[in-house]
Amino acid sequence: DFTDNSSSDSTLPDFTDNSSPDSTRPPFKVTESVSYRGRWKVHGILAFTAWGVLVPTAISVSLLRNLYPSNFPWLRVHFALNGLACIIMIVVFA
Repeated sequence: DFTDNSSSDSTLPDFTDNSSPDSTRPPFKVTESVSYRGRWKVHGILAFTAWGVLVPTAISVSLLRNLYPSNFPWLRVHFALNGLACIIMIVVFA
């Protein structure tokens, strides 16, 4: 019996088998993913602070040492800025 299925009251057969245990629950446990967005933001801010601010400032202090007064401790400032940048980078990758 071939009938015209173009009418609006026709329905398609349901071929889904809801009696199977696989269709009611997944074969593995679904867990919520942990968002690391905050950690990446802190990572980026600290890395930028170290490499974008502290290291260039330390290099500038070293290069411009002839412009400072003779008693200005430019070498200590240079070491302090680079040391702080190293400490921040250890925190960034820890």
